[in-house]
Amino acid sequence: MAMASIELEKQDQVRQRSGTMLAGGVALLGLAVYLAAALATWNVADPSFSQSNSNDVTNMAGASGAIVADLLMQIFGLASVLAVVLPFVWGGMLLSGRRLSALGRRGWFAIGGMVLAATALGCFGTPAMWPLPIGLGGVAGDVVLKFPALVTGAYPSGLAGGILGVVLMVPAGWMFLQGTGLVGRETTGERGAGRKGVEPAAMRSAQSRQTMVDEDEERVGRWQLVAGAVGHLLYSVRSNLRRPQPRAANNVVRREPVTQGNWQEPVPMAPRAAPQREIRVVDPRPFDGGSPDFPPFDMPEYDEFGYEPAPASARAAAPAAHYAPQVEPADRAQAYAEPAVEMPVMEPPRRMVDTSRATVRQGRSDWNGSYASTRLGKRRGEVDEPELSQALEEAFELDERENDDAHEAMFGQLEADDLPEAHSDYDPEDEAPFFVDTPAPQMAREEERVSPVAPGREKTGGWRDLIPANVVAFPGLGRGRQSLPEPANQPNRSEPVFPPVTMPAMEAPVRVVPAAQQQAPVRATRPERVYQGQPSHAYQPEFFELPSIGLLTPPKARTRDETLSPEMLQENARLLEGVLDDFGVKGEIIEVRPGPVVTLYELEPAPGIKSSRVIGLADDIARSMSAIAARVAVIPGKNAIGIELPNARRETVYLREMLAADSFQQNKGKLPLTLGKTIGGEPVIADLAKMPHLLVAGTTGSGKSVSINTMILSLLYRLSPAECRMIMIDPKMLELSIYDGIPHLLSPVVTDPKKAVVALKWTVREMEDRYRKMSKVGVRNIDGFNTRVAQAIEKGESISRTVQTGFDRETGEPIFESEEFDLQPLPYIVVIIDEMADLMMVAGKEIEGTVQRLAQMARAAGIHVIMATQRPSVDVITGTIKANFPTRISFQVTSKIDSRTILQEQGAEQLLGMGDMLYMAGGGRIQRVHGPFVGDAEVEAIVSHLKSQGVPDYLDSILEEDDEESAGPASAGGGGLDESADLYDQAVAIVLRDGKASTSYVQRRLQIGYNRAASIIERMEQEGIVGAANHAGKREILVPTDNA
Repeated sequence: MAMASIELEKQDQVRQRSGTMLAGGVALLGLAVYLAAALATWNVADPSFSQSNSNDVTNMAGASGAIVADLLMQIFGLASVLAVVLPFVWGGMLLSGRRLSALGRRGWFAIGGMVLAATALGCFGTPAMWPLPIGLGGVAGDVVLKFPALVTGAYPSGLAGGILGVVLMVPAGWMFLQGTGLVGRETTGERGAGRKGVEPAAMRSAQSRQTMVDEDEERVGRWQLVAGAVGHLLYSVRSNLRRPQPRAANNVVRREPVTQGNWQEPVPMAPRAAPQREIRVVDPRPFDGGSPDFPPFDMPEYDEFGYEPAPASARAAAPAAHYAPQVEPADRAQAYAEPAVEMPVMEPPRRMVDTSRATVRQGRSDWNGSYASTRLGKRRGEVDEPELSQALEEAFELDERENDDAHEAMFGQLEADDLPEAHSDYDPEDEAPFFVDTPAPQMAREEERVSPVAPGREKTGGWRDLIPANVVAFPGLGRGRQSLPEPANQPNRSEPVFPPVTMPAMEAPVRVVPAAQQQAPVRATRPERVYQGQPSHAYQPEFFELPSIGLLTPPKARTRDETLSPEMLQENARLLEGVLDDFGVKGEIIEVRPGPVVTLYELEPAPGIKSSRVIGLADDIARSMSAIAARVAVIPGKNAIGIELPNARRETVYLREMLAADSFQQNKGKLPLTLGKTIGGEPVIADLAKMPHLLVAGTTGSGKSVSINTMILSLLYRLSPAECRMIMIDPKMLELSIYDGIPHLLSPVVTDPKKAVVALKWTVREMEDRYRKMSKVGVRNIDGFNTRVAQAIEKGESISRTVQTGFDRETGEPIFESEEFDLQPLPYIVVIIDEMADLMMVAGKEIEGTVQRLAQMARAAGIHVIMATQRPSVDVITGTIKANFPTRISFQVTSKIDSRTILQEQGAEQLLGMGDMLYMAGGGRIQRVHGPFVGDAEVEAIVSHLKSQGVPDYLDSILEEDDEESAGPASAGGGGLDESADLYDQAVAIVLRDGKASTSYVQRRLQIGYNRAASIIERMEQEGIVGAANHAGKREILVPTDNA
């Protein structure tokens, strides 16, 4: 009765402790959720100890949450997030059954880690949106950083501050993880203290330790079972793949790596791994094919890893009964012949957990000695891999020192529960493949199927790739086996072979590892397939998808530039005033505007100071300020002169941030172009439809081609091929050829200067044809035309008009006809010429004439020209071209003369290059802009996306010269149209028979192109068959018709 009451009292104490730990874990998790909600919804304007106001509390945790969050943010800054992690981890440990010991030491470690993390965050610059007057690390970070500031005279900043912050993150993370208990290990004193705090003194005897083990067995939850199942699965597969172990037989002695001196001590299946040492796997030794039984392995490979191989006598003397039951040969042969699916399953739960922890976690293959260490490891709740290895090693040594009764009782329970019976069909060694029993061809195929190492890769051991921290030493596990060659004269085995077992885990290496190894080459070949191959389907407007902004490189995080601090800017302003005073220019710097590339100093000159005098001192100012270049210009609308000096560190403007800006997303322009950022950092978005044409000039390397790419990508990101089509002319064959094949093109990229002339002439004819259509519909520009056509299509109507075609010969009354138009919306056409100088050399007069006509008339027709050149001389950019291109962009040029050629004033020679430009809008106002950068890889990704939408619909007539050449003799009246004489005769017959003469009528009846029909009508007019066209496009027939 006394013993029963003691057991009941022990069970009550166990339940009380379990309930206490459960309540504590729930409370800590609740605290973590409360802190997380308070910090996530922290608002600096909420009432707190730091400020008192009448604002409403917006914190989800209420007024108390606002106070707590404000205190944490004020003290630790962004490191306050760690205050949420600490109770969350501790609560999870208590709920998983792990006791918390040495809370004082761990708490101090956690606080120290938070302080170091705050110090590391304080080393980084504070962004403009940071609401607190202190750094990112709060008061704690600023206080700690004040000590090095006393020595160096300034807080860490810039690159040095970033490096110091990264370095401090390492000890901060280590200390905090020590505080949470996720890393590190408990000392013997701490373990003892933890036990004394929760257990009576009488339970520290051998009987109490046995009771503790029983208690821990009752608290094994789902997490341990799941982890054990996964570990057992991996261990079973590894055994099947790598470790060929023979069965215990009457005439075969099982190999033992070490000699066991005491039968009560656990017998390891593999050499025990030394603490804190990683054991590599070695290649298996070949089998002896001459023996009908399983010969022992020879293991000299362990010598190079620090293991002393046991002598052969010790291996022969080791008992085999500890590993497998003694089975007679006949019974064993019968057991081998049974199918794998019919094998009865052993007692899985306890064996599964113990085996996984003993092999996968600890790196030990024995079932006996590792059982107790695994129990202690589970009792402490160790889940971290490095900490678990050290903790299990200490626990195993501790169990060896415990009294023999408790250890023997535990060991006996293991034998009763986990080891199979003598006549069971299951044997633990069934998990290892028997390569000697497999015929040579089948053995080679099995090796190829289960080998997880691909040919050509470094042999690191099959399952090392799946378990990074695996340090298990399996005797016979190779670094990577290839297909075994078929040996000659393979003897037949009299003993039945073990049938191959197809386990689900055995397929893991074949399914997972080679797939992961083959992903890299697949990804490497995919861009090549997309870029070089064209899609087979035609472009479909209704399924077109604009490029994603994710194809562009995101901008890098900008760090604080100390040279742009208010103090440094004020100092530079005073220095600049002194430099100007030295040259006799009196004035005052009234404002300083720092930007991503340059800083603008606004000088208010004294009365009587001419602007030209200050502008002429640009080179002297740059020399005195130790700057690369300085640009001086009058600021429009202000009584100030702007002096632009380059920054010490230049920031890159990325196209992605320009396209993601609200000014581009909300821009209502028809053809928006992202030009860059101003000196103050504001985005500059221009509408090409309002320019209406753009002239770009700059020397080689000034960023001109990159700017052209950004303009093209701006249109591609905004407009579909149904809204905007392009004609690209690239005589250099380098810059624009990458866009060849996108659906937006009307023709392939033109690289021949002669073909470029033909394409420009087609553009002029297209402009004239559009104006004819607009005049028929009665609109003034392309927007009105598309609106009218869209309304007609939406209502299901057709656009028609009534025109007078002549007079009745009998009555003299006018004859009216209704003309219907089958019209479709017209897309914008953007003509991009990358190098104008080459075209002017080939056909200067023709190019100048066509460009002049387009610049003067093409705006209303929706045709716009972007013309670029790297030689801004007067023979390329003539006066006629400049007069018709009011909008111009100048990049860096070599002389003031070139700058005046483009902008009518100097200043472009002082630019910095690499996208630094001067943008002159239509009104003549010049603005300095820093163009965005886009890389070749980004352009290729966007082009590949557009190419995948379908094959472009090219117009062959753009690059054909036949029609234009045939129109020349017709206009000259020569009559040299021998090859089209039959077509002309047919057209004359149709006009005389039907009594109708117009270009569209002849085109429709003969089913020919518009250009050829127009040339035929013009020839008829010259020969006196028809008269001139009236306002409606109709012509009077001057010769008698067939109906007359």
